[in-house]
Amino acid sequence: MLSEKNKILIAGIGIAILAAAAPLSTKLTSIVSILLVLAWILEGKWRFKWQAIKKNYLLLIFICFYLLHIIGLLYTQDVNSGLFDLEKKLSLILLPLIIGSSMLLREDKHLRERLHTWFVVSCFAAILFCLGHGFYRYLAEIPPVSSVYGGFEATQQFRTTHSGASGIWEYITYSELLLPLGTHPTYMAIYLLMCISILIEKVSYFQQYKKRQHLFLHLMLLVFFTVAIFLLASRVAIILYVLVISFYLFKFFRKQLSWRLILPIGVASVIALAVLVNYVPVVKHRFVNDFTMLGQSHSTDNPGTGMSMRIAFWKTALAVLEKYPTIGVGTGDLEEAMSVEYINNELSDLQGYNPHNQYLQTGIMLGITGVALLLLLLLYPLVMALRRGDSIYIVFILIVSVSFLTESVLQSNKGIVFFALFNSVYFITTKYIKQERVGSN
Repeated sequence: MLSEKNKILIAGIGIAILAAAAPLSTKLTSIVSILLVLAWILEGKWRFKWQAIKKNYLLLIFICFYLLHIIGLLYTQDVNSGLFDLEKKLSLILLPLIIGSSMLLREDKHLRERLHTWFVVSCFAAILFCLGHGFYRYLAEIPPVSSVYGGFEATQQFRTTHSGASGIWEYITYSELLLPLGTHPTYMAIYLLMCISILIEKVSYFQQYKKRQHLFLHLMLLVFFTVAIFLLASRVAIILYVLVISFYLFKFFRKQLSWRLILPIGVASVIALAVLVNYVPVVKHRFVNDFTMLGQSHSTDNPGTGMSMRIAFWKTALAVLEKYPTIGVGTGDLEEAMSVEYINNELSDLQGYNPHNQYLQTGIMLGITGVALLLLLLLYPLVMALRRGDSIYIVFILIVSVSFLTESVLQSNKGIVFFALFNSVYFITTKYIKQERVGSN
């Protein structure tokens, strides 16, 4: 028979494997999730689980949020789409339920550390593999599949604007870099931002390193992930990178940590930002191109202007939301409602696109109640993290809440698992964090 200690270890490793699977494969993530559900059932201890559920307010909010999607089926027209949405979002209720009510996981004091380690290693392996794949395709002269923005016109526009740039950039940047994984650049960039935050947390306690080689390794990983974020060329991720670094510099300054730590991180971050924005052609192209086009309306002969397209998405979504503010259009009718509005505004070429904003997405589907619950999923843990001085949890909420502004994160398996997994693990492990208010001396 396994000892209680070994059972806790195995349960914790199961969650860590799920974290490692998230950057690599959606299918692998689904398989691991199913195994976790089975392990949770076999664990038993139903009385403890019931008591844990009643006391875990974040879990109750997740349950209410999912139940509201089920209620949305009652008045949706496209029931099949609604059912598919419910299936896709099962992790929003299963992961918080498993993590929040399992006695083994709740007693694992090293759960957060395991989650961090496996996640960082997995993200590093994923990006390293993608870079190798990109260089191989470049040397083998295999033509790019999607390149810069994901289309022929966009590729031609990039090549014209940056005629002197090496061809390698089309293989190791944006969606082309992640071709082997089939992941959207924004989601991988969000993952890498979490890796950077995790590593900064570790490096900030540099006095505790027993071996300088480990400190050096973590610093090199910080550099690696920073470069990778800029290669992915996600605008929101680069903005978030600046916010995250600023948060930690503020935290270190207020804690009066040694300038030997604060100054190098600050200077290195500024230099990295300036150099990478200026010398990575795709980053420069996306920022300059989109800000140039920002004041223009969407048109089909304007390839790759993601920002102007998003403005069109948001305006359309707001128009739909004004018509159905109370209960929304239902769980399965968002695409139809958006398509009708696109046609009404002579933007029929945009049919099929969602709002690219999670707050608007939820509002259109579920109305004001849905938005309120979504905000509770962010604000309730944020308040708790601020009280405990749990800086990594605060940064997680920052990353997620800002990314919700430009992506419908909870419409993708990559976003759903990331949000549910990290939010739930941080919530039950924040009790092990030494209380320290962020910004206190």
